[in-house]
Amino acid sequence: MRATSMRRLVGGAAALTLIGSTLLATAGGVTAGQTRILDIRSPDQADAGSLSFSEVGPGGVTKTDVIVTNNGKQNLTKAHLLIGAPDGAVLPADFSIADVFGLQGAGTCSFSPTTLDCDFGSLTSKGPGKTRQVSIAFNVGAATSTSAIVITIKVAENVQDVGSNANFQQASGTPTIDGANCHGYATYVLSVHGDLPLAPAATGCDQDQLTSLGLKANSDGGSNGFAKFDDSTPAVCTVSGLSCFGNVVDATVHNGDTITPYLIWTITYSATLMHNVNPKQVAFQHGSDPLLTSKKNTCGTDFAGKDCISYQPNADGSVTFTIWTSKNSTIRGLH
Repeated sequence: MRATSMRRLVGGAAALTLIGSTLLATAGGVTAGQTRILDIRSPDQADAGSLSFSEVGPGGVTKTDVIVTNNGKQNLTKAHLLIGAPDGAVLPADFSIADVFGLQGAGTCSFSPTTLDCDFGSLTSKGPGKTRQVSIAFNVGAATSTSAIVITIKVAENVQDVGSNANFQQASGTPTIDGANCHGYATYVLSVHGDLPLAPAATGCDQDQLTSLGLKANSDGGSNGFAKFDDSTPAVCTVSGLSCFGNVVDATVHNGDTITPYLIWTITYSATLMHNVNPKQVAFQHGSDPLLTSKKNTCGTDFAGKDCISYQPNADGSVTFTIWTSKNSTIRGLH
């Protein structure tokens, strides 16, 4: 074989080897070469970049938990969790930031209705300093939204991206807002609030039972918590000799904790549902506790630590019952 042909063969083989090496580097070398690896998501999400939100009705509050982790091999400086300009994504007009709380790890957070900046300082490559977690609550609009909320983690703000090492990562999610209905409501309860009614978001509800819940100002010692109730299921009696009427009310307020000072259940039964029933003869069963009756459990001016009831006849023949309890569970009317 001529020398020139041999040189061509050797050169071609070397070129193929170089191309193969490049392809391998492209397929797996980028990940192997990364030293700046940021992960941002909600703790309950399997996929990086995904956010989850608590259930919420129109006009309520929803909460997301965000965890940021440095999975790389180097310490990262100037770490900021961001919403809004200049370095974060713009918050959709359907939402506003209501509160930021529960920061785990070093740092401070400041926010406005449309912006958030949590200054985490450094994210270390090892130890507890590699992770931060924080909760963010959002006010939602009255209408169902399809807009995604995007949260950004950015590091080394004065350093350009280097190769495959990005200076930022983002997570996003779209809160699901319940449709307005006449049988319940869900929202996240912030730590600071006035007297807070939890009532169905629908208007013009024409039905035999209307239910709402109420919380006193800064309830449960000023802690945050989820609240939801539903009265769409017909009540079933478990007390011998008595009949249930209306629907059972199932409530979870402040994550099901004991309520301080008390939880207010307001139930109005229509004239049709009351029929000829004397309101004094109506009792209520709270969970599996003994029955509450007007004779033994009438509410006074203050909550004395024991469940109680009161009632008010209305001009249209309906009757509104008010029950004070320190716990969640269910309420059903009997006679």
